[in-house]
Amino acid sequence: TDLIQFGVLLIAIPIICNIELIEIGGLAELITSLPKTHIIPSPAITLEQITWFFIFLIPLLDPAIMQRIMMDRDHKKVSRAFKLSALTDIPIYLVVCLIGLIALVKNPLLDANLSFPYIVAKLPNGIKGLAIAGILAVVMSTADSFLHAASVSIVHDDIKPCFKGISDTVEMRLS
Repeated sequence: TDLIQFGVLLIAIPIICNIELIEIGGLAELITSLPKTHIIPSPAITLEQITWFFIFLIPLLDPAIMQRIMMDRDHKKVSRAFKLSALTDIPIYLVVCLIGLIALVKNPLLDANLSFPYIVAKLPNGIKGLAIAGILAVVMSTADSFLHAASVSIVHDDIKPCFKGISDTVEMRLS
């Protein structure tokens, strides 16, 4: 299911960006329509902001990802998957950033938290369904990963030490 959800995400988000980019007149028009504060970095950027920028370039080190990394015994495979994840994150982040900038150009007074719903609401019906499926795919995949990591952690780290005789089969069923 994660692969299907990932596929929907890789299809839906770029299609949304492309439709909206064409609607506003292309990338050149987007850049000329943006406020200068969104194109030229402010001199007030602090070392902390630059540090956070580089930290966010690292693929997420959340419990769900760490649990999957530590489950695998093949370190080369984990390293390859981690690098591939980082490489796929970059274009996804760029496309999502473009969608946010498009929303800013279309409605400068819009609350930034409502940018994506604003863009999705303006899409044609078939594409709107694909976009909603993409959003649901992301939410379901994330929730599934966190629930799995939490259940494994609770059973392995909390329940198993309290009851020493738990077999692997019982541990799996409890998870």
